[in-house]
Amino acid sequence: MLKNAKEYDIPFNVYVFKETNDIAQVKYTSLEEIDAYNASKIPPLELKSATYESIVPSEAVLQTIINHIKNSGINFSYIGDGCYYRAHAMRRIFNEYGYECKKFFMYGTLAASNGSCCAHWVYHVAPYVSYRRSNGGTNPVIIDPSLFPDNPISTENTWLAACRNTTCSKNVVTTLVQVTPGEVYYASPDGSYQYDPDYIKTDATWAMYAGRSGCN
Repeated sequence: MLKNAKEYDIPFNVYVFKETNDIAQVKYTSLEEIDAYNASKIPPLELKSATYESIVPSEAVLQTIINHIKNSGINFSYIGDGCYYRAHAMRRIFNEYGYECKKFFMYGTLAASNGSCCAHWVYHVAPYVSYRRSNGGTNPVIIDPSLFPDNPISTENTWLAACRNTTCSKNVVTTLVQVTPGEVYYASPDGSYQYDPDYIKTDATWAMYAGRSGCN
């Protein structure tokens, strides 16, 4: 039951004998309690999004944030898994600078390379942010140091193409792309969201994948 609770993020009830720490009984929660638990994880989106600027004021400022991200300790050398925590950890750094990003999700039979090996995914996600050009217009870009370690700022088309690397696999297929608010930790293809407002899952996954490298 504990394994299922951790894996699928569902609550359960633990009863102990009075004035002891001895477990008397363990039960799954009711549907009403699960709904209440899920509702408690949803941050106040309108309040949170109003705290941050939606557009980075220049490419130079964006590059400063990128340099911070690359030196933050996030493990970009292991691309076999963990894009969800990396994207959320990068989003936290954008927030620290006072800016908000979105998330760009891609689903399907995907394959990508970091230059040394090939990874195969059913989805991939990275931060999606706009910066202001010198002429006053804006450029939307995707930030992904796991795929582009030297220059992680890429256009949407470049990033999508990198996730459909036909050198790694001849059977790449895209089934869906969607852009979500930055607060979203994981978005399922059916449109349901999971959140990690306190970055507890993010930091736990960060620690779990620290020190790994490669694509497996």
